[in-house]
Amino acid sequence: VDDDGFVYLSEPENSRIAQLDPTGERVGEWLLMSDQGAPVKPIGVAVDGAARRVWYVDTAFGEVGYVERPVGE
Repeated sequence: VDDDGFVYLSEPENSRIAQLDPTGERVGEWLLMSDQGAPVKPIGVAVDGAARRVWYVDTAFGEVGYVERPVGE
């Protein structure tokens, strides 16, 4: 959960991270692919509010990655 009340969920079976607003409505998502175009399997997320990043662990490739949250969200 970020400082604005948005919730972030990893969906490894769909290779994405979902963003829910404080009421629980899905308002955004990131489809995650490797540099080679293969789907990643994100598990576990952590929000870095200062950097506006959502970090995740990719079990498909054994890496840590992040997505950037849009300004205002």
